Amino acid sequence: MVQDISPKILYNQYDIRKPGKGSYIVFIRGNGILCRIDEDRLSMPTYGEADTGDGRYLISVDDDMFFYSTDASASAKLESMGYEYHNIKELRTPGPDWLKFGTLTAFSIAGWYEKNRYCGCCGSSMKLSDTERAMICGNCGITVYPKICPVVIVGVIHEDTILLTKYKDRMRYDKYALIAGFAEIGETLEQTVAREVYEETSIRVKNLRYYKSQPWAFSDSLLCGFFCEADGDNGPRPDGVELGFADWMPRDRVPALQDSVSLTAEMMDLFKRKGREVLK
Repeated sequence: MVQDISPKILYNQYDIRKPGKGSYIVFIRGNGILCRIDEDRLSMPTYGEADTGDGRYLISVDDDMFFYSTDASASAKLESMGYEYHNIKELRTPGPDWLKFGTLTAFSIAGWYEKNRYCGCCGSSMKLSDTERAMICGNCGITVYPKICPVVIVGVIHEDTILLTKYKDRMRYDKYALIAGFAEIGETLEQTVAREVYEETSIRVKNLRYYKSQPWAFSDSLLCGFFCEADGDNGPRPDGVELGFADWMPRDRVPALQDSVSLTAEMMDLFKRKGREVLK
């Protein structure tokens, strides 16, 4: 999956550091990040190219550091050198894997800084904490920390089939997917699984088994994978809002591994190889 970069290690602890010429510099614009994508290879700009001292430390992968900058002149210089703002979704494919994961994580943190420049309570300017990754309002004193949205990914098993779905009205995304949804305030992840599956397909579930989690910078989420069994023979009836298709798929018809990036693809491939053993 996208976070599997061993033997390299991601260090995301808060720290105060200064960039070197080889440090990576992160510029964001909406859902875009300044980089180069040449075929399947990702390149990030460095301070040696940007000619700026502006930057806020974000994360490191081993000894490679990432810093967030708002220096418009440096961004313009890098654009003149061939760097472009690419939508973050374009980073699913290019490698190397460690640079992709580092860039996605850095983008997520930089985006949080960008979206919290002003206080959501009183509208005053926020300032950086001196001791932790937090923003503090100089007027009302509220402290804001990065937010991560929990999401469930659910492989629902019925006999020797798995529930596969397709989203409605996503014309450019026609791949099979598993049931997925955000946890609501006040519910456990297990309750989220039951609610999302029933809301989208009218299926009740039982025998939940936690599988694995995955950080997902594309939506600032933490994905939590579960396998479970259908409780009864009702459905599936796609809701017609989120889903346009939902049906039981035998193991031999589950698509081959679509990518090595997502938790969804890994869970589908695991069922294809092991069947109901995923429930043990």
